[in-house]
Amino acid sequence: MLKGFCTIAVIMIGLAADIYAAQATRTLRWTDNSDDEDGCIIEAQRGNSGWLEVGRVGANQNSFVLTVQRNECYRVRCFNRWGVSAPSNQVCGRNYV
Repeated sequence: MLKGFCTIAVIMIGLAADIYAAQATRTLRWTDNSDDEDGCIIEAQRGNSGWLEVGRVGANQNSFVLTVQRNECYRVRCFNRWGVSAPSNQVCGRNYV
């Protein structure tokens, strides 16, 4: 049974416009409404593939800097000793080369 997991609303900073580059650095930010997480897992999905872990942050952190590949979507899941939370909403980035 999961206890007190964070409710996560993820936004991506810097995606007001499409990016015309092969890669672009962006920051994911989310709201952490939990006081008992051990950390969060950042996952990416490229195309129709499954979700893959691309990073982790420690407890009480609410942002992650990443390099957006062409068409990727991102989500966050928090974890603690009881398990892993349901995934957040997803945000997607597009780059044009």
